[in-house]
Amino acid sequence: MALENTTWRLVGLLGRDATDLSSLATSPITLAFIVNTEGALTIAGTGGCNRYISTYTAAGGALTIAPIASTRMMGPPEVMILEGRYLLALSAATRYAEYGDDLVIIYPGGELRFTRATR
Repeated sequence: MALENTTWRLVGLLGRDATDLSSLATSPITLAFIVNTEGALTIAGTGGCNRYISTYTAAGGALTIAPIASTRMMGPPEVMILEGRYLLALSAATRYAEYGDDLVIIYPGGELRFTRATR
């Protein structure tokens, strides 16, 4: 289950932070796991309106994400609500599992579901 150099698109936010995902059609949420030339493990993506970045560690299905930095642009209220819930859930990640072209990230109280992004 190697996350390195993969890119994903959010398709579900389940659990106590569940919310309307209809804004994903026009404002997709993405997540990329990147290994830079020095070997640092970074995540980056779009939260629907803003871009974000952080570092991560992953081993044996465990996942830890460092504090997330993001831009601070404003968008439609429904996009901002979803983005806020997504970033809070992502920052609380504890585990992950890959199932073919799907990725599930588990956090206390719920899970984020992704599908592999096509280029």
